[in-house]
Amino acid sequence: MAKIFIVPVQVEPGTDSSMPPDAKGAVVSCYSSGDDYKIAVGKVLDALIRDGMIPAEVLQPIHELNVEDWAEHIKAQWPELVDSLLGQSEFALAMEAGEVVYGPFGVY
Repeated sequence: MAKIFIVPVQVEPGTDSSMPPDAKGAVVSCYSSGDDYKIAVGKVLDALIRDGMIPAEVLQPIHELNVEDWAEHIKAQWPELVDSLLGQSEFALAMEAGEVVYGPFGVY
């Protein structure tokens, strides 16, 4: 399997965005697979645009994640939201299928 990258992105709402109408923007950690981080970032930007958001800035740092560490990662990052995020097997299947997975949006 390709590597998994955590790509933090600052986004702005687009015309068809599902962000709250009064939101000026958000920061979201996006999870994407790729042979290198450039491929993963490209997939993330395409997914955000397709989902009606405007990527304003790719933030640093971009980290790698072992696919089998997903459950522990989300437990450490967002313990109160674990039940609303993909489970370990669902995440692994999404990464294998080349999908982009969004973490929780920090809306401002």
